Amino acid sequence: MSLNASPLDVLIHRIRDEAAWSSPASRGAQDDIGDGGPMRLESTAPVEEQVRRPPSRMQVSAFFLIENNEDFVRFAYRTVLLRAPDPEGFEACCRRLAEGGSRAGVICSLRNSNEGKLAAARLDSLELAQFAWLIERILRTLRLRRLARWVARAADRWIAGHRSEDAEAAHERVGADLAVLRLIERWRAPLETHAGRTAVLEREVRHLRDTVRSLETDAQQLRSELDYVRQLSASLATAVGADRANAPNPTTPSEPPLSNVELDAYYLAFEDANRGTKQEFLAKLSVYGGLFESLQAPGQGPLLDIGCGRGELLDYLREMGIAVQGVDTNPVMVALCRERGHTVSHADALERLRSQPDNSLGAVSGFHIIEHLPFETLFNLVRECWRVLQPNGFILFETPNPENILVGSHTFYHDFTHRNPVTPTAVQFLAHYHGFTALEIIRSSPYPESAKVPGDDLLTRRVNGHLCGPQDYALLARKPDTVQATEPK
Repeated sequence: MSLNASPLDVLIHRIRDEAAWSSPASRGAQDDIGDGGPMRLESTAPVEEQVRRPPSRMQVSAFFLIENNEDFVRFAYRTVLLRAPDPEGFEACCRRLAEGGSRAGVICSLRNSNEGKLAAARLDSLELAQFAWLIERILRTLRLRRLARWVARAADRWIAGHRSEDAEAAHERVGADLAVLRLIERWRAPLETHAGRTAVLEREVRHLRDTVRSLETDAQQLRSELDYVRQLSASLATAVGADRANAPNPTTPSEPPLSNVELDAYYLAFEDANRGTKQEFLAKLSVYGGLFESLQAPGQGPLLDIGCGRGELLDYLREMGIAVQGVDTNPVMVALCRERGHTVSHADALERLRSQPDNSLGAVSGFHIIEHLPFETLFNLVRECWRVLQPNGFILFETPNPENILVGSHTFYHDFTHRNPVTPTAVQFLAHYHGFTALEIIRSSPYPESAKVPGDDLLTRRVNGHLCGPQDYALLARKPDTVQATEPK
């Protein structure tokens, strides 16, 4: 998960991990703990190596004192081949014994293999076992299987009966070694499982710590913004009190007009409540793909963000290494952006553009700005953008999408400062009229699937398109980069 994951995402990730661990299929041996799998432990290797090491000389008769065939095969592999049995070999030997084969035959097969010859285990009384195994093979070749099984059982009993005190001692060691091996095998899987889960939990703890630090930073920023608003409100209250004290008593009481400071503070609170968090705003920028990356090229002028507000776009572009400036009429938001080190003008957007030299900007952006402007202002704004942009520079103006009926008739009017919706056709023609080319309408932020009317017929799709389609759209247009570019009107 990314460092920006929400607490809900963390909880869902934790539940998925727990569900995976409860599934038997997830408990297989894995070396990779990246997804919470078991972690291979190495601490028991020295013990296993000691168990694998056979005595200096082993009597064959000691093998026949082991009670069950599975333990016999495991110890035969470790003593004769000096390693644990592979799954295929283990299964083949156990099947051979279950079908009536002799233990002497298993020992001789392992000892006479190429690997057994290289290991060169020292086994006493091996000749007797070899003789019994040879007779068994001859009888099986002659298809005398019943007689071969009888000879195999008789040979095993006879070899087991001719054991010495050394064989008894070796048998005791066999029992101790097998107990150690069973203990290792029994505890290895749960230990590796819990070790892997511990690694996952440690990563989650680190992630939660990073999340807490990020939340603390955001909280500190919000506290700073709140303190600034409180200071402005206190200054305003002092100024209003002084005006009231000096003013003559009116005959008819009336409400004092709201100051710009109060309105600016209100609008900051409105954006915090309705525009979404910084992370949500930045997530919306993904719809524009690599558009901003073109501003990283050498010689590109800065981007001017009109109505930069809380400065989310300024932060985003500065992290990309792109020169960026802002302009806003709200002094509270201008102060917040300046505190974070941004170059932001407290001015009217049109005045700011008129003070800009020709062909000096790489781009001009405005998110939810043009719906606030009278047409005359918007007309002059687009014309000034054409003048100040470098060849191939672009404008990007995002605004509520009136093609969505719910937006055009309802949500658009949540903001008291909105004038009227702007249609994609109108703003596209306005840009074309002023000489912009490569016109594109980028629609974004549709309602979630849960808000749509169920059904897939044509009528239902049209209803969902008008009611639950994109809530925003953006005009993307470029200034031509040719010398014969049309001059703005």
